[in-house]
Amino acid sequence: MQVFLAHNDAPEIYDEEGILTDGGKHYSHLEINVSKNGQGQWQARMEMVYVFPVMDGEGHVSEFQRRVYKDTTVLTER
Repeated sequence: MQVFLAHNDAPEIYDEEGILTDGGKHYSHLEINVSKNGQGQWQARMEMVYVFPVMDGEGHVSEFQRRVYKDTTVLTER
């Protein structure tokens, strides 16, 4: 059974000028940054990052932007 299928569940959203602004299939990866916080404890900040194609007015990809999903997770040493 399929719960999520990007073709159906992540439709592409375009602005008035026909430029892709959100949605669609994107390649992502998990980025983990480990550092010490203000209290000297180690913490790991995990973010899902994806590459978003930016298109010009003619629909051609002109660049790619690095975007981060809103569900960042931080694990802290106890």
